[in-house]
Amino acid sequence: MKEFPGPDARMWLAKNKKYYATNTQTSLIVPDEEKSHLSVIVDVDGFQFIDLKCGAGVSNLGHQHKSTNIRHFEHHDGPVPSAIEFAEILAETAPVKKPAKVFFCNSGAEANEAARKACQAFRFHDGERYSRNKAIYCVNGFAGRTMGVLSATTSKAKVQRDPFITDEELARSIYIPYPTKENSRQIIDTLRGLDLRWVDRNLIELFCQGEGGIIPADEETVRYLYDELQKMGIFWITDAVQCGMGRTGSLFGYDFSWLESDLLTMGKALGDGLPIGAVIFNANLDWRPGEHSNTFGGNPTVMRAGISAFFEIKRLVESGEVKKVEQVLRDWLHFFAAGHRDLITEVRGIGAMWAVEFATPEMRNRFREVAENMTVSHGMGLALLGCGEKAVRIMPPLNIGLVELKAAMYLFGLALEDLSRVTS
Repeated sequence: MKEFPGPDARMWLAKNKKYYATNTQTSLIVPDEEKSHLSVIVDVDGFQFIDLKCGAGVSNLGHQHKSTNIRHFEHHDGPVPSAIEFAEILAETAPVKKPAKVFFCNSGAEANEAARKACQAFRFHDGERYSRNKAIYCVNGFAGRTMGVLSATTSKAKVQRDPFITDEELARSIYIPYPTKENSRQIIDTLRGLDLRWVDRNLIELFCQGEGGIIPADEETVRYLYDELQKMGIFWITDAVQCGMGRTGSLFGYDFSWLESDLLTMGKALGDGLPIGAVIFNANLDWRPGEHSNTFGGNPTVMRAGISAFFEIKRLVESGEVKKVEQVLRDWLHFFAAGHRDLITEVRGIGAMWAVEFATPEMRNRFREVAENMTVSHGMGLALLGCGEKAVRIMPPLNIGLVELKAAMYLFGLALEDLSRVTS
């Protein structure tokens, strides 16, 4: 007689225990993502089951219905092979203290919330719930718009944070400057004035602050901050939601051997446009059964897209393609800044993540209008996004062709000429 679970399922279950965060899973069914159909689940060893749970109400049309052909297995329900495979890839390669585990969710904001919950659960079980209940965030940071991360979202605090946050949450939040070279002395002075014994965690975007204005960090200043917080037992959370997946020229936002995060959060490009978030964390911070879970984390459709995107971006990073994009942007944008000192006050960036700061917010907004409207006059315009108070961010696809990128820079220059004429 055959034994359930079978040998393939046992292999996936063992990997799941090693690499995936503890959640609400109790089932031993490891579904075959291709063979399961409508109301019948087929597992990886060929065992069949009539589905009477539907992923807690997710797959009301069953599995791979012809109207969508979507694989509906949810990782909270039982182990999903593609989620375990992706978790293993991230746990083994991310610059996180080993051994590492992974929790998948649906966005960067949800990933940052999960990271906070992991830290707080650890303190609760360690008897430090009330003695270590503060957090350190960077001024002008952005961690998402949900309640659990609002305290870390201050790039436009008056509209993003202040209408929603409680006084109690604000009292537990400590704000420090982003660790640039210019802010190093202020960071040193700020830390010396704090009683770090009360602090649970630090959340920081690395190696560049995004929504706050594309502000690259200074390695020496980050290292000082990291060393000071780590020796006080403060959990270090790296937010690589926007910086990760090759954007700064590395897969996880940074490539420094001395920096091992306790937790690292990802999202955005991790799923190549599909909704995804991930927390990669030291296994000592894992939850206990039932403490954290979700519905759509580990969905096979998203996981397979994530695995494909990961290896394609890894190829672009390792082949030097991102460095080529960086060089083109660096050279052209600094050239424009030198020729338009009346319009541009600063150019800054790293990898394929750059910002051009204008003299006023109105000038920035007008430039975006001019750049978009060039599609009428020149047959091609520029799609740009603002950041900070008066900057535009330049973040092209990592695989953009150099001819196309240089054409974009040519149009950027023409838009600056037009702006110069209308503002003079």
